[in-house]
Amino acid sequence: MIKTINSQIENIKVKKKKTTPKRLIIISIVTLLIGAIFLTPYYHTIYMDGGTEEWRAIGYVVIKWQHRFDDVSPYNFTKVYVFPFSFLSVDALSKMEAGK
Repeated sequence: MIKTINSQIENIKVKKKKTTPKRLIIISIVTLLIGAIFLTPYYHTIYMDGGTEEWRAIGYVVIKWQHRFDDVSPYNFTKVYVFPFSFLSVDALSKMEAGK
């Protein structure tokens, strides 16, 4: 009985899906479109706190911090915040940078 089961298992062939060039092209185009949607900036603004600039996309936020009215000391640097933090406001990101 075991020999018959083993012989039956050996006779089963697994069908592999063939990736045709048309299918690869469609997958590539869809991947590029999704990447373009997530990576293309849609919003740019300059704040009046000393010149802080913000560029927003769905997948990231780039903020060039320039505070002149900071109580401790002015700081100038650029930072990129990726996906989960890209939905936070500039005030929330500023508090996160200050450690509050």
